[in-house]
Amino acid sequence: MTTADLSPAAAKAALRGQIRHVRRDRSDLERAHAAGSIAARALRLLADSSLIACYVSMPTEPGTAALIDLLRQRDIRVVLPRVNGDVLDWVELTDATHFTTSGLGILEPDGPVANDALAECNAFVLPALAVSREGIRLGQGGGFYDRTLESLPAKADGGPVRIALLFDDELVDSVPHESHDARVDQVVMPERVVSF
Repeated sequence: MTTADLSPAAAKAALRGQIRHVRRDRSDLERAHAAGSIAARALRLLADSSLIACYVSMPTEPGTAALIDLLRQRDIRVVLPRVNGDVLDWVELTDATHFTTSGLGILEPDGPVANDALAECNAFVLPALAVSREGIRLGQGGGFYDRTLESLPAKADGGPVRIALLFDDELVDSVPHESHDARVDQVVMPERVVSF
């Protein structure tokens, strides 16, 4: 049986497992190099922004710490997510922000909720396990980002540009998907940027 024989949900789960396995096997040096390269490439796209929604990366994901630092050095405001039930609350990052580890093992910011800030964001930098050549994003499976993006207009309708961060081998020909799966406008990888 191949993933083409599975339901979309089962095929997505199988692909997630494959990508997570590869990510776990990456060396710390490869991860650090990828994070620096991604930060530099993403900054070129985001340099004229005033407010960015981003995320705090997990250890095996393409790192976001360098990008967040570069944005803040340029006085670009950053909001970060915190899980609240089955939705994400957004907290603006400041010098006084403290972080706690959630039940999901994710570093989350403490502080007042700034959900209205999403409407002002120039860009939404989001995690992905893979993105297809049509811009369809495969997330971790919780649906948090898909639900958040449902409430925001697409870039063509005046919404923020949606940017996924990936390792170079995670831009794939296709990903199994369902109608609720969010599309992205751009993918930033260590060696290139792809727009859809």
